[in-house]
Amino acid sequence: MSVENSNANDDLTAAAVEVFAFHLRRARRDAGDLSLRQLADRIGRSASRGWGSSSTLQRAFAGRSLPSWPVVEALLVDGFGIDHERVHQEWRRRWVEVKDLVEPLDPPFPKDPKTDGVVVPLLKPA
Repeated sequence: MSVENSNANDDLTAAAVEVFAFHLRRARRDAGDLSLRQLADRIGRSASRGWGSSSTLQRAFAGRSLPSWPVVEALLVDGFGIDHERVHQEWRRRWVEVKDLVEPLDPPFPKDPKTDGVVVPLLKPA
């Protein structure tokens, strides 16, 4: 990969993380613009979560790095009161898309240098 492509990919990844953080901030505002301390208290009191810190939540909203899925899920479900099913249908997909940019999965097979496509070995029937 060339340096130009690498920088373009880095820019795309950074933009995707920032957009995801924007959507978290929008959800926060829609939920009443709760303070970080209020959110941390809600998440910490939740029966399904045993954590919640203002600094972790601040990083989630900042848009410099992608928060872990448990942080996102806790914010949305416990902090903002969004339906768990909706969170898993809509937000999980968004998070995975950005996560794939931040930490791409390497294909299990080598790439074909002629086509830059993945070479998948044919499996013989048993």
